[in-house]
Amino acid sequence: MRIAGVCSPNQARPARPMDRRCRLWLMSLTLAMGFVVAAHGDWVVGSWEPLFQGVDHALGLNTAYSGTQLVTNQVVHVLRLDLADPDLELVTDLLCTNCPAGKETRGSTTSGFLEAYDLQGAINGNFSVECCSEKPGDPMTVLGLLISQGQVVSPAWTPADPPVHSQTYFPTLLFTTNKQPIFIASNWPPVSLDGIYTAVAGNVAVLTNGVFTGIPSDVDPRTGIGISADGRYLFLVTIDGRQPGYSLGATFEELAVWMALFGASDALAVDGGGATTMVIAQCPRTARQLNVPIDRGIRGKERVIAAHLGFRAKPLPGPIGDLRVEVGTTNATISWTTPVEATTQVAYGLSTAYDRFSPFDPTPSLFHQVTLGGLLPTSNYFFRVISTTPTDTFTADSCFRTVYYLAGTLLEMTNAWKYTAGNLDDEPWQAPDYDDSEWAEGLALLCFERDALPAPKNTVLPINPTTGYPYITYYFRTGFTYTNPPPGTSLLFSNYIDDGAVFYLNGVEVHRFLMPRAPQPIRSDTLATGYPCSGDATCPYVFTLAGPLITNLVQGDNVLVVEVHNWDPRSSDIVFGCAVHFVAPPPPPPPPFVQELVVRASETEATITWTTPTNATTQVEYGLTPALGTYTPLDPALVTNHTVTLTSLVAETNYFFRAISAAGGVQYASEGSFYTTLYVPLVNLTNLWRFTTNNLDGIAWQRPDYDDSGWLGAGPALLAVEDNPDVQPNNTPLPGVPRSLPPTYYFRTRFHCPVEPRGLTLLLSNVIDDGAVFYLNGAELLRLRMAPAPQPITYTTLATSTPPFGDALYPEVVRLSGKLLTNLVPGDNVLAVEVHQNARNSSDIVFGTIIGLVRPDVTEADLRISRSGDLVCLEWNGTNFTLQQASVLGHWSAWTDVPGPVNRSPYCLTNPPATRFYRLRK
Repeated sequence: MRIAGVCSPNQARPARPMDRRCRLWLMSLTLAMGFVVAAHGDWVVGSWEPLFQGVDHALGLNTAYSGTQLVTNQVVHVLRLDLADPDLELVTDLLCTNCPAGKETRGSTTSGFLEAYDLQGAINGNFSVECCSEKPGDPMTVLGLLISQGQVVSPAWTPADPPVHSQTYFPTLLFTTNKQPIFIASNWPPVSLDGIYTAVAGNVAVLTNGVFTGIPSDVDPRTGIGISADGRYLFLVTIDGRQPGYSLGATFEELAVWMALFGASDALAVDGGGATTMVIAQCPRTARQLNVPIDRGIRGKERVIAAHLGFRAKPLPGPIGDLRVEVGTTNATISWTTPVEATTQVAYGLSTAYDRFSPFDPTPSLFHQVTLGGLLPTSNYFFRVISTTPTDTFTADSCFRTVYYLAGTLLEMTNAWKYTAGNLDDEPWQAPDYDDSEWAEGLALLCFERDALPAPKNTVLPINPTTGYPYITYYFRTGFTYTNPPPGTSLLFSNYIDDGAVFYLNGVEVHRFLMPRAPQPIRSDTLATGYPCSGDATCPYVFTLAGPLITNLVQGDNVLVVEVHNWDPRSSDIVFGCAVHFVAPPPPPPPPFVQELVVRASETEATITWTTPTNATTQVEYGLTPALGTYTPLDPALVTNHTVTLTSLVAETNYFFRAISAAGGVQYASEGSFYTTLYVPLVNLTNLWRFTTNNLDGIAWQRPDYDDSGWLGAGPALLAVEDNPDVQPNNTPLPGVPRSLPPTYYFRTRFHCPVEPRGLTLLLSNVIDDGAVFYLNGAELLRLRMAPAPQPITYTTLATSTPPFGDALYPEVVRLSGKLLTNLVPGDNVLAVEVHQNARNSSDIVFGTIIGLVRPDVTEADLRISRSGDLVCLEWNGTNFTLQQASVLGHWSAWTDVPGPVNRSPYCLTNPPATRFYRLRK
């Protein structure tokens, strides 16, 4: 069936406030492929709020009642882009022109992508081969078609390529040069790319003509891209997940429902899970997260990925126009215009409190400019421009970030270039020492162009006298001097090019724009693969070189050469101009004097260690508050390894401290805090386990003296068959093929208990997919998602359910105390675990656990009474409990603290009252 487009944003009606909400109760939707979506709850679409010209944002919530408690199942963010807005630009990752073979882009977070490309908004895009520990700048390989500014960055997937994910030849969304969208549910055979300027691909087409066309899926964070039926609106959607209590995630079916609610007719799912991210520009080149990404269990952490989709848009219209900021290291120049003559002032600060003001300029003016000085380098500043007339006050808010220590311009757009045209195929014209003295010279823009734009047309280029058209290829050379150390420098190129170009820095190719992909050679008759903007160089083409891309930048004289190619031998025009800016990092700060600060705390003591690069004294100041106040004795011995032990501390208490070392008359310090508590580690997460998949029914494999030397192998946890990159650390691959795995895996390990465990609580933090039974020294200890005792467990017994979200993404904590620990002994112990699948065709198995001893909670404390004659004694395990008493039971007010109060065991009294009740409180 067709998914009802309830509350479609494309219907002509005014925006409505949140309290007049549009609800969709989805008890079940029978979808095109016969699936039923269990979509219980209240699906709420908030009102559309404008962010930029042609860009609106809305929030979606799926809530339901669990008993009497309102629970949020899904938090959804959507950006609606009006593709008819002439100033809206779509942006994807540029091709990496000097990456290793097979690598297409350099990885970045979505925030990093927005900031590097100076965008107003962005989401994560295509899947990639690599996942999920890449660092920014690492070369990566994109999956599916990706086109940036008319250049194919990653080709369409074909049946000859290795199968990945669940794609059906990667559904693709294409955009022409005028942003007309083309939705391809399955890009095989690949569609023609003529006239295509931008493209992204996903792995599942979730909506096609309003009909669900996806596949069954787990609940995960999701990112989707959709278009309206009339092709006017582009929808960028993220659904947060893996965050219980905030947002669980969505299936493909639920993503399709949200897309329909927002107004999409066609939609695809792109990379999700830990990659799901949506950001907007808080201020130029400074990103702000709209959603809450979660990478490898860390909320707010963004994953480094290979592909993104972003946009540039103009600010919302207002009386303040043409607001611009030129940022330096410790200064910034802000300019703007007003529709009528008005005064000039700027309020600014490190927050929107605006605690500083520029001098008030009462001179009426249409153009306004203020330079702020004394700013902190690499800091975010917020500001408000203020212009007043006798009757009106005009304001606009924005922000900026001061740059690194050094920044400037190496080449202006109107720089002088040597140039020639024709055929230089057999000459080393890119080499820095090439003799270009016979070439002509002129100021940019250098062009042969009859249209009014671009401008300024400073130098007219020659055309081919034989054909009467411009040459296919023109060559340009210039030089610049760079005085800073090159490491850490970024070069920003802003270009006007018609049509394609290849850039060389000091003889080495560094970038291609609208030209055949490397390593295909470029010759004088090579045609560009496309043309810029709407056919003319009327919009700048910007790219950045950083890190390995500019390893051949030198301190001193550099040579930049460019060859510009037409895309048609009968092209009527040629344009070239290039401005180059640089940003260099500040000198690295010296390393901290106090290093490798470590605290090892118990209940009443804490040992603090640190190192210093040179010999220094040793002392610690500590206390119960950040004010500290208590000093250890000063140790005047000059050493580089420092150790201080704090004693007589209060159990279960937070302490603050600073480690202090003095050398050469200068005192250095490093601050920290710790918590005094008992924790005795028994089994670490990466503990070594022996394992097998043989059927052990009827064999006492749980016993401590069982011989497991013949088992299949051994390795550190996590031990797994798992393709979810968020399940970490996946240290030991287990035998088995997904969908035909053994029903049960068996594990054994040995550990040493260094203390008397009686009166303590065993804390287990388990990472298990799907169910398990634990045995301690041969006796059953715990069942997790298995049939309850005394039901027997066999090799073919299935787990009763899967872990939350379907995969072992989060540790599940269990506390055991009392009689369950009777066979945990001081010294050597054996822990045996059998892990069971939830289904016969399960695709994965995961096992690992952390075990330690802690003090019991009050609910776990064992309160015991003993009597000897007239003497009655109460004793209990644990600390920091207070004994309470009551004469009768029935109401909480009957309980009072035993006078004292009594908080240490045992408590004894002679000839107590005939009836008295006792309990412990925390």
